[in-house]
Amino acid sequence: MTTEAVLARIVPIVESLLKGVVDRAVASGTAPTLYELEALTQAVMPQIGQVLLQEVTAAQGSGLVGPSRPCACGGEQTYHDQGRGIVIQTSVGDIQLEQRAYYRCAACRLTSFPLDEQLGLGQAGRMSRYLQEQCAWLLALLPGRLGQQTLQRFGWPPVAASQVRAKGEALGAELDLGNEQRLAMLQAAVALPDSHIALRQPAQGSRLYAAPDGLRYCTCERDPETGKVVWREMKMAAVYEVEPRTPPEPQRAAPDREPPLRQRLQTWLATHAPTWTLAPVDEAVRITYVAQTGPYAHFGACLWAELQERGLGAPVRDLAVVADGARHLDQVVDSQLRLPGIQLTRILDLPHAQEHLWTVSKAVFGEGSPASIRWVQAPLRALERGQVSALCQMLETLAQDHALQQPDAADKAHKAADYFRLRAAQVDYPAFLAHGYQVGSGLAESACKRFGTDRMKGAGMRWTVPGAQQVATLRMYLLSDRWQEVADHCRRAA
Repeated sequence: MTTEAVLARIVPIVESLLKGVVDRAVASGTAPTLYELEALTQAVMPQIGQVLLQEVTAAQGSGLVGPSRPCACGGEQTYHDQGRGIVIQTSVGDIQLEQRAYYRCAACRLTSFPLDEQLGLGQAGRMSRYLQEQCAWLLALLPGRLGQQTLQRFGWPPVAASQVRAKGEALGAELDLGNEQRLAMLQAAVALPDSHIALRQPAQGSRLYAAPDGLRYCTCERDPETGKVVWREMKMAAVYEVEPRTPPEPQRAAPDREPPLRQRLQTWLATHAPTWTLAPVDEAVRITYVAQTGPYAHFGACLWAELQERGLGAPVRDLAVVADGARHLDQVVDSQLRLPGIQLTRILDLPHAQEHLWTVSKAVFGEGSPASIRWVQAPLRALERGQVSALCQMLETLAQDHALQQPDAADKAHKAADYFRLRAAQVDYPAFLAHGYQVGSGLAESACKRFGTDRMKGAGMRWTVPGAQQVATLRMYLLSDRWQEVADHCRRAA
């Protein structure tokens, strides 16, 4: 069918639709407001798009490629008929394909529709690939029902909430599969001598940060013994570059508030180490995310892959990992991120370190008591100054003094001393700040909030583990400003 023939079918229908809009705009006898005109226009645009899409698609024919076509089994599929129509959901409404050439293999019984392959209907079934992408984008932001309502609010065709969820999760599963294949390719490339890795997002600086953490989400599973719902952990990390920024001029703290950490350290260093200066603090830029429901070993591999694709090793040689002191995270760092030629700086997130001291103080003296607040000040100062020996001595002394009267609290103090003694290299905060490193994992906490609180922990939400991973993958692409990769994948797959 020629362009002129297609237009001959489209133009009269479009003219009729436009005439209806104009008639409604002037029929009242009063000048319509812009709001009314815009509402009429928005209502008719999908109808025009549906006509255009229907006719242009129908003009492509039935997909007939001859009496037979090769089959995947090595045999041939033979042509049967063209009478197996299908209705397809699209972003502008349903369109109908009335004629589709149908082929079937007598040997393996495999069937095919060449027109479906030509239009890219294999992945999303009776939904267009474009509409599936929009469902996935909404699912990354909202529960399925809110996604359905959003589509309707903006004049898109009705899509059931279950379809928004199912089609979005299906696309997330495809992206997960692609990520696994890319991970395998990266691992194979690194194993080869003189290998070259094509960077997805080349670093613009010489330093990368990784801020891993975890959150718990509620599953659809139930414990067979207690009958209670099972909560599982999602591991995630923020990966980002930094740009030095000049800190604001020091301001005098309010009488009831102490000055910030950098100002306190600058005052202390002026007396105890006058030749030691603090570099400007780094500001996070170009943030991407990794999210995995699998074991920590697999999460570590995915985090490694993200760092590799952002330039770790070439050209980035400086990696800072800012996180809490969880044993699993230390294992990930030591087994998968300590790489030859990479300067890795492991930093114990300062707020988490401070929390350990507050926990001990509350256990011994009582929460909020003047004695608790008074005792903890000296350990907090020793911690932020990197004086681990003095800090541990304070904790051991506290444990000894209360061993008889409060054995449980004394045991917490002793364990805290061991905790900091084992992580002495991770709490050298003056040295970290002197080199401009961040010492707080605010971005890791933010990642947990953006994935967990904002999306996965709504009222009554229960997740299958695959569903949680698929939605997290979609959200990972969205929050990382990588959605164009999802659109490109849909375009290729179609």
